Amino acid sequence: LDDRPVVLFDGECNLCNAGVNLLLDLDRCSTDARGNLRVAALQSGVGRLLLARLPPRQLARARNEATGEYSSIVVAGGERAWVGAAAVLKIGRQLRGPLRILALLGTLVPRFLLDAAYGVLSRRRKAWFGDADQCRLWDDNWDLRFVDDAVVGLGGAGPVAGAPPAAVGDSVLVA
Repeated sequence: LDDRPVVLFDGECNLCNAGVNLLLDLDRCSTDARGNLRVAALQSGVGRLLLARLPPRQLARARNEATGEYSSIVVAGGERAWVGAAAVLKIGRQLRGPLRILALLGTLVPRFLLDAAYGVLSRRRKAWFGDADQCRLWDDNWDLRFVDDAVVGLGGAGPVAGAPPAAVGDSVLVA
């Protein structure tokens, strides 16, 4: 059973993909040698499955129901999920270096200010940073960090064609 939280990101957003690359490079690996966090695109079967398990209020913040567009990063844990600015702070606390310190300091900022700043960035991210047609290329740790649809019986050949599937026995758990 792999109970590391899963970061759900917009796989079609350049800013989001850059954030995932930073997460993969700076993960502290303090609670698990494979990394503290795993990742999956919101557009993947795993992403859609985990989103469906969110409480309605969090789901409304993560996806625009009218357009179907994804509007927020999500961290799905075994018993809890974080959306938007709360997800960014959760991720930041799992990183090495100054980003961890910034995330810890960010907890001192009133939530309504963090949410407002995140909302502005989220609404403009594709206009400012552009769209992406693919995510990070496969590397030796792909199967340890990216959650593949096959892990939860959704089929597929991985987030990128030809990428190896996640290790058998891994699971995605969200209450």
